[in-house]
Amino acid sequence: MYKYTVLEAIKFNTNKSSYGPFGGINGKFECEKRNFDFQIVNHHLFGGFHGTKNSYGIESIGIYVKPNVNLKDSPQVKDEKIVNHHLFGGFHGTKNSYGIEIGAVGGRGGSIWEEEGDELVGIFVSYDEDIVYSLQFLNYVDGKLHMSAKYGTKQCEMYCAIMLDYSSEFLTSISGSFERINKKLIILRSIKFCTNKGSYGPFGTPSTDGNNIDFNFVIGNYQFFGGFHGTDNCNGIESIGFYVKNISSSHVIKLKDSPVKWS
Repeated sequence: MYKYTVLEAIKFNTNKSSYGPFGGINGKFECEKRNFDFQIVNHHLFGGFHGTKNSYGIESIGIYVKPNVNLKDSPQVKDEKIVNHHLFGGFHGTKNSYGIEIGAVGGRGGSIWEEEGDELVGIFVSYDEDIVYSLQFLNYVDGKLHMSAKYGTKQCEMYCAIMLDYSSEFLTSISGSFERINKKLIILRSIKFCTNKGSYGPFGTPSTDGNNIDFNFVIGNYQFFGGFHGTDNCNGIESIGFYVKNISSSHVIKLKDSPVKWS
């Protein structure tokens, strides 16, 4: 029995129309199907294709996302000014010069990664039905757009580019589920991001076999978020946490009389 992978069908969607699907074996061969869905959304993020081929056709396909998107040309961005976020510092965690480190939840192994930044513009998720393969973040840093490294693995079945309505949209909660595969291996099975304007996900699916490690980081309706941190391994994301920014006492006083809605 021959073992090979070939692209069976493909479809392209644009901001104005859709093209395809092209192809389709329709039961000619018995095979294991693997679906993919790369969501780029309504921003000019697309930067090209990459992949592999074999003697039968296309074996794999992926896309590039441009690191330097000019958001000033986007109709969703009404103000290019970087907003100064100062608030809160009352959760438990580890404190450093940047802020309060919350978490991480998940496993204790893997390679450490961190992405500090309170000007979050975009989140890029690679995943399939059972696992989150990688996370990548787009931030404003010193007035310029900065694309982070890709944390996790290069594998990708489905992809979603989340572009926030900068600078008025910000994270209010991060939730999801890890699964303990064995004593040494933990993987991120699903993740969901909520903002003051909507929700994105869940990406992936929580396990139902009782080995879940669920988490729900509630940041609230103020701009407390200061970045992500965690660990990864050869299978994907092993743990995740976030930073809460340092604040001054004057900002704490202002918060005392301000209502906070917790999701």
